[in-house]
Amino acid sequence: RLHEALEEQVPLYPSLTVPTRILHGAQDRIALPAIHAAGLDAALPDASCTLMDGSGHMPHHPAPETVVAAMRAAADA
Repeated sequence: RLHEALEEQVPLYPSLTVPTRILHGAQDRIALPAIHAAGLDAALPDASCTLMDGSGHMPHHPAPETVVAAMRAAADA
């Protein structure tokens, strides 16, 4: 049901006004980065996107330190 859920959510993306950091596994074959990460990055006015090399659908598993650093940076913004 991912596709159906995204169809409902995508129109709401531009209403998000908080700074957003997008971390996406570059090798994700479930939610393709060129569609999902790039689309979200383009739709949000204050977003930054990082593709994480060597990571698939769950980038927090192979690179938890990268995810934690991004969360800390977002908290300080």
